[in-house]
Amino acid sequence: MSTQKNKRYQFPHSLLAHLKAALGDRFTALPERVQKGYTNLLWNNQYITKANRHEKEAASWKTSAKTLKLLFGDPQIFRDVNTNGFYMSPNKSTLKGKYKICREDDQDATYYPPTDWVKVTFIGYGPTNGRKGVLSGYQTSPDILEILEDWSEPVKLNKSQPSGFDINIRGIEDLAKKGNPLENIDTLVRVNMMSLFEYRFQLELIQEYLESFNLEVIHQGTKEWLKCMEHIEGMKGEPRGERREGTDGDIVDLKPSLKPLQTLLLKDLTLNNNSQQLIQIKKIFTMLRELDFKGIPVTYELRSTGRYFATNATLQSYFKAVRYAALHSCYEYDLESAHQSILLQLLDNKGIDFPELKLLREYVENKKVIRQKLSEELQLPLDIAKKILQALTYGARLSRSPEEAIYRECDGDKEAIERVVTHPWLDQYRKIFEKAHKHLIGDKKSFKNALGIVCEKTGISKQMAHLLQGYERQVIDSLIKRTNKGDIALLLHDAIVFNGKTSSSDLSAFVKRDTGFDLVFSEEAY
Repeated sequence: MSTQKNKRYQFPHSLLAHLKAALGDRFTALPERVQKGYTNLLWNNQYITKANRHEKEAASWKTSAKTLKLLFGDPQIFRDVNTNGFYMSPNKSTLKGKYKICREDDQDATYYPPTDWVKVTFIGYGPTNGRKGVLSGYQTSPDILEILEDWSEPVKLNKSQPSGFDINIRGIEDLAKKGNPLENIDTLVRVNMMSLFEYRFQLELIQEYLESFNLEVIHQGTKEWLKCMEHIEGMKGEPRGERREGTDGDIVDLKPSLKPLQTLLLKDLTLNNNSQQLIQIKKIFTMLRELDFKGIPVTYELRSTGRYFATNATLQSYFKAVRYAALHSCYEYDLESAHQSILLQLLDNKGIDFPELKLLREYVENKKVIRQKLSEELQLPLDIAKKILQALTYGARLSRSPEEAIYRECDGDKEAIERVVTHPWLDQYRKIFEKAHKHLIGDKKSFKNALGIVCEKTGISKQMAHLLQGYERQVIDSLIKRTNKGDIALLLHDAIVFNGKTSSSDLSAFVKRDTGFDLVFSEEAY
């Protein structure tokens, strides 16, 4: 039920203008749809991140034929223009461009060599015989990367330049109250630039330290880690980057937050994670620049289960520490043990009971203690232990297979995988969801979740996700409808980030009234 329509067809207008100026006729002679398609593709893949990195070619980014169709009208048009060579003829029927893509045998057809602006590094393939499919991989040419870097470098745009996005800012709260779906809705998220500057400065110091000693990782608590902390401490009081003129004082709280750095230091410091966070911050500042520092656009799409996903993962799937810095002074209200609590109440309401449910009730009541114990026993970071529990909640198997969730969450570490798949508590936990699936879904080939969305997927994991995420969306919608304009900063999957403080008990009461679920919300100040 993905409803992307044209919302992934957004790009900074200043980038389109820059590409036209830098590439000249080679770019401007292309049909308008192709120009915009390239601009969007290059904007979304300027950097290789965890979200777009190709699983087989780490130095490449991935994209699907579906995305290419959305951007170029037909994936073959992209392949011909970019890689194979193509034909164009004068466009007499529209003012949208001088030329149109045509067949070799069309009247007035002229051959053009491929642009080679994007290099194909891996030919994708579909799923076969139970093997998962893999998307095609690409690399942006060095010349184009230089043009992109040129464009993103200035702190401010020249006022004569085009700027902005093709967006129509709307209020989430107003739309929800009118019963409108939130799919493809553009929102403007206010950003705390002072805290973001501060955190970027701290990341740059760590990057400088890692690169100067040619280090990939600094393990927490080691002598090297302490030396790095001294390096950061010694640089306090240095300039914190550029000062932004002409920004709206109502948008920026001038007190930076310590929380982002404190969050970063809970784990080992790695060059990769550090670089990824700097990329995310650069992306935020580029979007701010495009909208004259009023905020950044976040658009929500509905995925197949009904969940709200931020287009291109903006903020929603960024590193927590980056989100803390960007939204400093906001408050996150998170559903405590959301899916476990919902599942327990679904089973209780149907009078279903089995011995393993005692373990799930203990988990809901003592989540933090159990997670911490698991983290220590599995010798894995707390956030990885949480992801493993979430995968098992959806019915993932305790399997060593590279095709399974446990392998991915353990990043292929064989020793860690072995500790997970042989852990007796996790085995009992897994059985809960297998039995719950049998009682709630059974052998149905298709069923509707709480939102009325039909699931025709097979497998316990996908079916449980469809079921539970439907109820989760109901809860999130209940809260959205009860809020006022400007209250919400960002939607997460099982949480909402508010621009100010609210009452957790009021949120629980709203949900109880609308959905019947007794759920608890935790509060976290950003």
